Amino acid sequence: MSIELPVRADRARQPARANLRGLPRVHAASATTHRSFARFARPEPLTVIRAPHGFGKSMLAAQWLRSMQDDDVDVLWLGSDALSFVEVPGAEAFWDILGSRLEEFTTTHRKVAASSARGRERVVQLLSQRTRPVYVVLDRFESTSGRLGIEQSLLDLVQTMEHLYLIVCTRTVTSLEVVGAAVVDSVVVRPADLALGVEDVLGLAAQQGIVLGRDEAQTMCDETAGWPALVRVILAGSAADQV
Repeated sequence: MSIELPVRADRARQPARANLRGLPRVHAASATTHRSFARFARPEPLTVIRAPHGFGKSMLAAQWLRSMQDDDVDVLWLGSDALSFVEVPGAEAFWDILGSRLEEFTTTHRKVAASSARGRERVVQLLSQRTRPVYVVLDRFESTSGRLGIEQSLLDLVQTMEHLYLIVCTRTVTSLEVVGAAVVDSVVVRPADLALGVEDVLGLAAQQGIVLGRDEAQTMCDETAGWPALVRVILAGSAADQV
């Protein structure tokens, strides 16, 4: 007689189809729950998330991409450390790193013919041979990749490579935002889109067990302009006072 052992619920789940590389974890308390997340229901070839520090740009991008883990896509995250180990960071170093990261996906799906091409030329080859979407995230763009003068080259890739989707998180306005909308389907998420509203503040307060009235939440929104980082600091202080 054979005995069938029960299968744990987490073992019974189907494996995720998406291949996620380098995404930051999304802390439940920092997850974006307000209206801006709904704008990511359908991705565009170019997405620019621009806001000052503390508006949750990276967390918003990570939360959105993790929601696609059942889709047949690849996700490649290039953060602030992408060029940190390069002695002389420059455009060629950026393209070499992007190419090597794209090559990591080929071992999973299919082999790409060996090539002597390097830099941007190799990136073009790898992207042109793809058969499923790849989402490339350039985080903290203003302090890393944005200093390399590669905006136009990136736009050219987004225009010509059908399976490439580019997501840029930045604190400053770049030509990607200004020119991008004129040459390719794109979406720009600005500070006003990321600012917290009354319902968002009430939700965050409830998560932390803070008793907060609607008028108090409105006052907090008015005084902080909905700046998520500042709202969380104020709520943390309120939580300490209520203990």
